[in-house]
Amino acid sequence: MVHAAATVAAVCLVAMMVPGPDVLVVTNRTITGGRQSGVQAALGVVAGNVVWATVALLGATAVFELFPTWYLVFKVAGAAYVVYLGVQMIRAARDPLGTTVVTRGTRASFRTGLVTCLANPKAAVFYASMLTSIAPRHPSPGLFLVLLATITTVAVLWFCTVAVGLSTPRASAFLERWKARIETVSGALFVGLGAWRLVEDVRHALR
Repeated sequence: MVHAAATVAAVCLVAMMVPGPDVLVVTNRTITGGRQSGVQAALGVVAGNVVWATVALLGATAVFELFPTWYLVFKVAGAAYVVYLGVQMIRAARDPLGTTVVTRGTRASFRTGLVTCLANPKAAVFYASMLTSIAPRHPSPGLFLVLLATITTVAVLWFCTVAVGLSTPRASAFLERWKARIETVSGALFVGLGAWRLVEDVRHALR
């Protein structure tokens, strides 16, 4: 249980640190609406991540109990997707940061963060791929809650740190300057993790 939670925490932190839609919306709300608005957007993003993680955990356990062969296929596909995602990160490392248009108000910031996360289909695929590759086929209620709490904790800590840290335009400019390096390193870590999981899944299948 501890190993699974630690792995989930590490993978989620790497994924969340990449300047994508979630980071962009928190950054935008912090710069345009101040720290409080940024924190509300961060909490909205956290809520969206919790939704996707819950759906992935519940959906994966229900389907693969009935179709164990599909479980192995999905695990291999999940590992392959992690590799693909890492390659995409590396390829997009030098693309310029985009902008996100948001409305005013702290409640609107929360909604914007939530909708931004829920509208990103990559989040759903990421959680489904990651959790079915790491979690056992029959996770106990305790493990289910631990994994969900781990994802929630990592998301709260990271996105609220972004909101607090990126309170000035200078901080945002710093993030843009380092985007290429952050995304390159993150992509390399994803490729390595996905390749390792792929080898492990195939090795267990051949036993």
